[in-house]
Amino acid sequence: AYTVSPNPSSDNISIESNDDTGLKANGKKFEIQEIEIIDKMGISKQRQKFTKGMTRVNISVSSLPTDVYTLRIFDGQNWHSSKIVAQR
Repeated sequence: AYTVSPNPSSDNISIESNDDTGLKANGKKFEIQEIEIIDKMGISKQRQKFTKGMTRVNISVSSLPTDVYTLRIFDGQNWHSSKIVAQR
């Protein structure tokens, strides 16, 4: 339901609700209310909340060491997960 780009990234990544698969039953896009980046050990490295109604956000990964992380996106009801790669 979400597009994450660029991936891998050394600076910022953009998270956007997909037009094709990101529609709820009522025809609205999934919102992005909160994101969390978790490392391989399950430790939360970054967490950010957003105002209601956001369908596209940019977040910085420049402070993260080079590694593979789990990006969790909360739409107000469910968490969606995606893998991201931070590079130096």
